[in-house]
Amino acid sequence: MDCEPKPSSSNETLTEPELENSIESLKINEQLKELLKEKGFKISEILKSKPSNLKSDLGITAKDALLIINAAKDAEPTSSEKFSVASRNALDMIYDAPNASILTFSKALDDLLDGGISTNCLTEIVGESGCAKTQFCLQIAAAATIPQEMGGLNASTIYIDTHNGVFIDRVKSITLGVVEKCHKSARENQLDISKELESYTLEMALSKILIQKPISLQQLMISIGRLEEFIKLHSQVRVIIIDSITFPIKYVVHDSEERLKILLSIHATLRELSQDYNLAVLWTNQMTTGPNRDSVAALGDSWAHACTQRLTFSKLNDDFQANIWKSSSNQGNSIVFKEEGIRDAEET
Repeated sequence: MDCEPKPSSSNETLTEPELENSIESLKINEQLKELLKEKGFKISEILKSKPSNLKSDLGITAKDALLIINAAKDAEPTSSEKFSVASRNALDMIYDAPNASILTFSKALDDLLDGGISTNCLTEIVGESGCAKTQFCLQIAAAATIPQEMGGLNASTIYIDTHNGVFIDRVKSITLGVVEKCHKSARENQLDISKELESYTLEMALSKILIQKPISLQQLMISIGRLEEFIKLHSQVRVIIIDSITFPIKYVVHDSEERLKILLSIHATLRELSQDYNLAVLWTNQMTTGPNRDSVAALGDSWAHACTQRLTFSKLNDDFQANIWKSSSNQGNSIVFKEEGIRDAEET
């Protein structure tokens, strides 16, 4: 984004000096204006700031930092048409429900997760190959697109597929199941069909699942490094999924110290994005053989505490089992579910 103001033919457009000093014109509360003026901030500087930096410099919350940045975008003549409506919608969507959740469509799993996959949360999905990890991630990406009036986020997902395991037919099938379930629920509950719900089609939902396929560790790091820039330009993004985080690292970087350095860099970026933009961040991890020949999550003990919560998937006869561990409560629990679209095992 070009952050520098440009001349306009409009008589009402602020010149560059006026723009830079027009903190008073920002649509924020007086306390925040005084803080900005006290610290000597100009609008052009705000537009170049990250929410985390603004939060630290002013001693304010992440919510207020993003509020200031979006107010500055609205005040910038060269980008007002591009950002003003989107920014206000983003603030409404993000902060009306600070800890919004995305349903998994398994009641038992949603109960286990206190309502579903939460925003402002780092979730790790661990399991052997063939244990529905990708299926689960695709379900979350599809569920994030559900309209707000149906209890969804009406959100977009950045899905980073590092092992080329996501196929379009699979994405379509899972997303179609979510769309049809929403319309069926609306009919059964005799809800008025609004324009938002009427326009909620397979094509609309698929347009909100943005898939990237980095084929190397270098490409993965570039993708992660560009996430914030992308999110600033696409305010509906509320979910980031990396499937899998193991594949491009464990089998390429053999030096444990170098691997840890890379992982800590990835974790710092994802944690900051999750907090600054109130995102749900998920990644998948493989199982490997531990020192005692038992199965343990890959990437080592240091990585084990990187997530807010960990779901461990395993096969259980014809169904699947999910065990949950939450770092906040240090408690474990488990449920059984089916792979098809992620449903409770007792559903027919």
